[in-house]
Amino acid sequence: GEHELWAKTSNYELDARVPLIVAAPGVARSGGRTKAVVELVDLFPTLTDLAGLPAVTQLDGISLKPQLADPSVPGKEFALTQHPHPFYGARWTSMAYALRT
Repeated sequence: GEHELWAKTSNYELDARVPLIVAAPGVARSGGRTKAVVELVDLFPTLTDLAGLPAVTQLDGISLKPQLADPSVPGKEFALTQHPHPFYGARWTSMAYALRT
């Protein structure tokens, strides 16, 4: 892996990015793609929104339903990644952060 790291254990680009594919019958366009910045914390609010359940207000994520309905709708300004540093070992000394735009 990049920088001799692997398994999503750092804030480096190749560790922090993950593929995301959402199929929502009746909402998402088949083959639709977006350049919106999204985060994995957006999955729970999206699922509750698609299921018609009440929104939970104490979450960091937001529903991706607008992007599913129209891929041109902008997403967040940035995605935040955080991971303890050093990346390996039993005791970490600080928290490392990365912003992706």
